[in-house]
Amino acid sequence: MRISSFFAARRILVLMGALIPWLILAGSALAAGNGQADSNPEANLPYLLGVYTITWLAFFAYAFYITRRQQELRRQIDELRLQLKVKKG
Repeated sequence: MRISSFFAARRILVLMGALIPWLILAGSALAAGNGQADSNPEANLPYLLGVYTITWLAFFAYAFYITRRQQELRRQIDELRLQLKVKKG
């Protein structure tokens, strides 16, 4: 179960790593192509909101992954401590 959750979290991070640059490049290409970047800065607000949202989602996905990993490591440490106590007597 630990391995599958690791791969699932890694898949999410890879997907976000590919999605974020694509959105940034697409947004800048659209803004440059329309010629609206100088005339109406408010037209870019949807892109700003999109990148802002994706950034926070990526942060929370990473925080969730780190928390899960830390819990797993803590559980393994507790198991090792228990095994040491049993061996010592």
